Amino acid sequence: MYFKDVVKEKDNLAFSTSISATTFVTINLFTVFAVLDYYNIVTFLMNKYIGLLITFILWITNYLFFVRKKEFLKYNFKKDKKGGWMIILYIILTFLSFIYIANLNRNKIAQEKKLLPKVEKAHKRPSLEGKIRKWFKENF
Repeated sequence: MYFKDVVKEKDNLAFSTSISATTFVTINLFTVFAVLDYYNIVTFLMNKYIGLLITFILWITNYLFFVRKKEFLKYNFKKDKKGGWMIILYIILTFLSFIYIANLNRNKIAQEKKLLPKVEKAHKRPSLEGKIRKWFKENF
């Protein structure tokens, strides 16, 4: 309903709408990847470049097919309190599920580290600074 008002219609609003929608979809997608990784269904190696690439592809798809052409206006969403509460509930559930799955994976990694054999630390050689301090204390 916000975009149907002619006064409020600007390109930067459509851009920011697509970015916020893409952010939530990306968080949901990464949560699904984390669940799959937790249950060892799929081990998906994730780094910041792959994450940025996935986010960019989702944003381009969202912007080009839904936001730029204003396809989402054809779905006749009603502006009411129920819809607002549904969006707030969706945002809360998205972040809570992401945090919960992240904690599960963190605990899994901690358990795996406990099972690995510990590597003995190599003997540290004394540093030159330590030798100089020792010499200074003995001589002065």
